[in-house]
Amino acid sequence: MNSLVKRIPISTQTANIVRGSGTAFLLQIVGAILAYLLQVFLARWIGQDGYGNYVFAYSWAQVLAVFGALGLTISILKFLPEYLANQDWASVRGLLFAFRGLVILAGSLLTILAMVFFLHWPQGEIDPLVLGFGLLLVPLIALKDLQTETIRGLERIAQAFAPPYILQPILVAGSAIFFLLTTGSLTAATAVWSLAASLLVVLVIQFLIIKNLTKPASFVKPSFSITQWLQPSVSLLVVQGSLVVAGRADVIVVGWMRGAAAAGVYSAASRTAFLISFVLIAVNAVIAPKIAPLFGNKDIRGLQALVSSGTRLAAGIGIFATLGMIAFSNLILGIFGTGFQLGQSVLIILAIGQMINVATGPVGNLMHLTGNQKLSAKVYFGAAVLCVVLNILLVPRLGMNGAAIATASTMALQNMILYALVRRYLGIEPMGFRVKLPK
Repeated sequence: MNSLVKRIPISTQTANIVRGSGTAFLLQIVGAILAYLLQVFLARWIGQDGYGNYVFAYSWAQVLAVFGALGLTISILKFLPEYLANQDWASVRGLLFAFRGLVILAGSLLTILAMVFFLHWPQGEIDPLVLGFGLLLVPLIALKDLQTETIRGLERIAQAFAPPYILQPILVAGSAIFFLLTTGSLTAATAVWSLAASLLVVLVIQFLIIKNLTKPASFVKPSFSITQWLQPSVSLLVVQGSLVVAGRADVIVVGWMRGAAAAGVYSAASRTAFLISFVLIAVNAVIAPKIAPLFGNKDIRGLQALVSSGTRLAAGIGIFATLGMIAFSNLILGIFGTGFQLGQSVLIILAIGQMINVATGPVGNLMHLTGNQKLSAKVYFGAAVLCVVLNILLVPRLGMNGAAIATASTMALQNMILYALVRRYLGIEPMGFRVKLPK
């Protein structure tokens, strides 16, 4: 990758972004491909109804897991690098111990509450057994996300992303094939159990990586600053919770109002469109840890250069990916199996929404990593509420297309508002246009 960069006539800052994000980009792209192929495999073997039940349960688990993580997955990126720079190993040990305990406790509590809720208010055509199995994943997903960000905060990008992005889909596929060979069939329930088994393996590997990278912390007495750690997490929880609600409300509402088969078709289109955003996610993996230090040192010029180069790189790739996805939308959805082409218009609408998301740059990270998390939290919360309301209003009238319109339009509005706020409060042009760098 470095040799390729040297041949490209681009700015030094862009070259640094490419080199720095190369590992993250490749791991997440490979991971995205593996995860996508896994969804194709599951959809083809368990059909629209089974796949719909699986994604409905998994969507609920992902939503609840974000709230179970209590906003700590972003908060740890704020405190851990600071403690490491100061070699404050007592605080590192206390931080890791407290965050793990809080996430496990909150995730388990949410699982219990959700199970009680769905026992009293069943979800129509959705298989209650599959949903129940999916809810058991909540604390596992929350802890996995926390440990991923912990390793990322330790500046080990490859070790942070390889277990959840590369190993996990391979393990899920292996477990599913095992069930298929031993029982002769694959169901939504066994797919969920395969996912659970993969999560447990990933968690153990992550724990060992963190333990190895923080060896000096093992020999000191932990120091706790719970109140200080949780203060920024409240706003960040609103941000993350709003994002996942907005991102999963469509699948949940479609499954609730239109049944498991419709949820399966919609999810196939949604997952396909989401691939466009991975280029921005990969660039953000490198940009995010650098935002707070640059802003703290009042190096606005350096921050502008970093953001401009990263956004141009992401947007350039994202636009070509969107055009290709629209052109071959019917063919792409056909690989999921018979009947999934019904989601073609959904894919086109969501792809346009994702392109806007990529083109506006890292506006979310710029806000909540520069002390403006309360303001960005309001935007994300408002967008999540709007997304849910629009889905509930449009799905009964327009079906899956209504969900796509609600989700894409909310995504675009949210990003444009954040874009305006970044320009106003930070003086940064986040969309990567050619700008005059601040002195």
